[in-house]
Amino acid sequence: MSNVLSRSEAKVLGLKKYFTGKPCKHGHVDLRRTNCGGCLTCMRERGARFLQANPSKAVEYTKRSEQKRGGAALLMRQWRAQNGDRDLKNERAWRTRNPQKLIEKERKRYLKNPEKNRQRTKAWCEKNPEKVRVQWRNRRARLKHAIGAHTADDIQAIFVLQRHRCGYCRRSLVKRSYHVDHITPLSKGGSNLRTNLQILCSACNLQKHAKDPIVFAQSIGMML
Repeated sequence: MSNVLSRSEAKVLGLKKYFTGKPCKHGHVDLRRTNCGGCLTCMRERGARFLQANPSKAVEYTKRSEQKRGGAALLMRQWRAQNGDRDLKNERAWRTRNPQKLIEKERKRYLKNPEKNRQRTKAWCEKNPEKVRVQWRNRRARLKHAIGAHTADDIQAIFVLQRHRCGYCRRSLVKRSYHVDHITPLSKGGSNLRTNLQILCSACNLQKHAKDPIVFAQSIGMML
């Protein structure tokens, strides 16, 4: 738990709460308020008893708390509107520094309302099929210990560079389904970076499978 401190030490350090490690007169071992020395558990219990005995005060207190939270939420929205890039940068930095905390945070959020989250995830997957495929490819690459990752924007950029045509047979893929192929297969040490990706029609990709790109090009007459 917290470091053991006396009230005077907490005042010197400028702390709002401190922990003595000893039970209060009611037997609670909890943090205490520096300004009054009161045990937090005792204070919560006393507050609960007061609100139970004064229901009208409880209603007033609840309204005031909601107004206070609403005001804080409004201030936060205004700050984010003015500092969107900074807020996003800080959020990304925190996620990078705390991967395990992020996993635990997401797990708790999901468990609060699993059915609602399942429906939301399903809706997102139906709306973003390409991003789902990218996540699947990145996961498969990690399992194969391949270096690198790519995004849906990378796939779109490759598609534009190839003029929406298959990398081998040059068939138009505007109205056809397409496959994203690792030029050098992951099984042969290829990376999962954008530079090792190409867009193929389903026929060419199934024919190439996990072949070396040069061997496959020779087999279809593109190289001697």
